[in-house]
Amino acid sequence: LASERQLTATNSEEDLSGFDTAKKSLILARELGLTLELSDVQVDSLLPEPVEGKDLLALLKEKVDGPMAEKFREAKEKGELLFYVGRIDVPKGSITAGIQSFPAQNPPFAVQDADMAVEVVSQRFPESTPLVFRGPGAGADFAASGLFASMLRVCRSLL
Repeated sequence: LASERQLTATNSEEDLSGFDTAKKSLILARELGLTLELSDVQVDSLLPEPVEGKDLLALLKEKVDGPMAEKFREAKEKGELLFYVGRIDVPKGSITAGIQSFPAQNPPFAVQDADMAVEVVSQRFPESTPLVFRGPGAGADFAASGLFASMLRVCRSLL
């Protein structure tokens, strides 16, 4: 399991609900000058309902596996891969977190296991050649490092 390999947050529900991605996106958005709250983030949760005392694995098998298998099938038919993405739109002042599909042959970033990637698109870094940061996004090493904070400062200075 991902949790046994320390690839998830301590509370797996936080990862699967999308709130881990939402929180990281909100931190980055605030560093970019947006004044938003977590309640302002539009989150597309992988969980159909709160877990609250339910067996997480049973809930996933019963209500998530089927719809996710269909999404994976549809993406594969189009030659695409699915990623859970946090997106910050500074001009619109909005943040979204949810599943997005990207071309398998040319995804905008390459990640493995618990890696996270931050793609910066701006006047200086257009969509055709964005600046991409990639590194650990979970686990003890990430939590103990200042990588995320340093990355935020660098991103802010680039925009």
